[in-house]
Amino acid sequence: MTKEKRPIIALSGGFNPARKNHVAMILDAAKIGDVVIILNSDEWCARHAWNQQLFSKYEYREAVLRHIPGVTDVILADDADDTVCSALKLLKPDFFGNGGSRDINNTPEVQLCKKLGIGMIWYLGNTTDENVLQEADTYLSIAIAKVYQNNA
Repeated sequence: MTKEKRPIIALSGGFNPARKNHVAMILDAAKIGDVVIILNSDEWCARHAWNQQLFSKYEYREAVLRHIPGVTDVILADDADDTVCSALKLLKPDFFGNGGSRDINNTPEVQLCKKLGIGMIWYLGNTTDENVLQEADTYLSIAIAKVYQNNA
């Protein structure tokens, strides 16, 4: 019996730090396919932080995300242009997913996705369901504990 190939869903962000709403987005995407995180660089995170400071280094953000169910890979974004277009061109996922306040008007990768035939999925993880958020928070706590126990 062969395992059916699942679609690849790319999600991107700084995850600086990862929060339960991020995990809810990942869990939502994982219902549809295998999740690949395009993780923004430390430089990008510092540029976009309210105080221009990095909260968590790439290696720790990556390690935490790898422990979240549904994440099959984490790749570094070449984001000098403030987009993840380079990674999308290389990865060519089936879908590019977004959560939170992202939509067609504030996502610079939309045109590239249209050009490459990458489907767009919006509003992933946008929930007020306390059970979902508690599950996400539990997964996040476990992932953080695993990463920081191994690096203590």
